[in-house]
Amino acid sequence: MTNMEKIRSMTDDQFSRFLLIWGINTTVSFLEHGGTQLMNAKQQRDWLGSDVNTFVCTETRVGEDFSFDQDFNSKGGC
Repeated sequence: MTNMEKIRSMTDDQFSRFLLIWGINTTVSFLEHGGTQLMNAKQQRDWLGSDVNTFVCTETRVGEDFSFDQDFNSKGGC
């Protein structure tokens, strides 16, 4: 399974959480590192076609303080 296939298989709730995390992580990384640790357009395209083992990266990492896990599922009754 590729990262693209994983994203396509997400539910609407999972996908909305994925987009939230992508936006937060991108903004924070840009402010902290000036964007040097973020993927450019070519790298993003390559990442989408890569094996799902590369899914967790700067843009997709979920911290433990969120109410959902790394698969973007609710941790509990949230």
